[in-house]
Amino acid sequence: PVQTLLEKHPEAEAWATMYGFFIKEAIGLLKSLKSVETLWPCLYLIELLLKDEADNGQYEMEADTLQQLVALWRDPNSDDMIRHALLDVFKALTLLGSLNHSKPRPLSDMALQACLLLVSDCGLTGEGAAAKAANATELLGKTTPLAATVQEICASETTYVDDGSALLIGVLRVVSQTQVPTVMTILPQLLQHFSTTKLPAYDIPLDIVLEYVTICSTSELNASGGELAAQLQTYYPAMVELCKRALEVEEDDRSQERALRLLQLLLHCALTPQSQSAIADVTAVLFRSVMSAQEGDYS
Repeated sequence: PVQTLLEKHPEAEAWATMYGFFIKEAIGLLKSLKSVETLWPCLYLIELLLKDEADNGQYEMEADTLQQLVALWRDPNSDDMIRHALLDVFKALTLLGSLNHSKPRPLSDMALQACLLLVSDCGLTGEGAAAKAANATELLGKTTPLAATVQEICASETTYVDDGSALLIGVLRVVSQTQVPTVMTILPQLLQHFSTTKLPAYDIPLDIVLEYVTICSTSELNASGGELAAQLQTYYPAMVELCKRALEVEEDDRSQERALRLLQLLLHCALTPQSQSAIADVTAVLFRSVMSAQEGDYS
């Protein structure tokens, strides 16, 4: 009934003060639900409520609630459908901090821990690097950390990587200045994953790297003497190589457009001769490719 009311009367003023109550009650209800047929609708309702609450900016998920959701995620008996629904819930949680809303509410440190834990379990960083970066001991609490089991399950379905990537992008778009060092620690593992994995497409990895470079080039988050931009120089070879691989894929306009955007931003942020040389190498290859295509058109 709540979901029906929400869908039929989303603009009703009464919702403004009721979102938090319904979110809390719906999450509490999860404890008594066991089947996929009942858990999934409840999680979907929580996702809808979080998305609509984003404009109010009044709700903050408490520690015990985050622990409950993480425990459900890491339960080896949880169905794939439930885990994907949980990823959608956490993606909706990041929307609360979006600057596109009138009252953005920053992502709490513990919510960041939970998000990075899920990203790590989805296999994006390998060896639980994101979970270690988040220092998730407090978050896990008394729950059994079944990382190996969950990662094995997630590895069997590529959609976990896609959903985990979407969650990470959502986190990067709302991260606060004090949380930037935490998310920066997993960038090397992400680039390593992208470089050693056969990627079906490059648009999502490029989107992730674009968000990282944007963070490092934003003056508000780079106030300490350009520290983030300087740190970024270390990763130029890997990021440029990712762009090069994307540009070499034929008939993938989406990835190529993102690669060109990333190269443009990297050129703007290049501070060292090594970084500038890496950009020059790939732009030279790109220029020769364009000239060859034009010669072919004229012949």
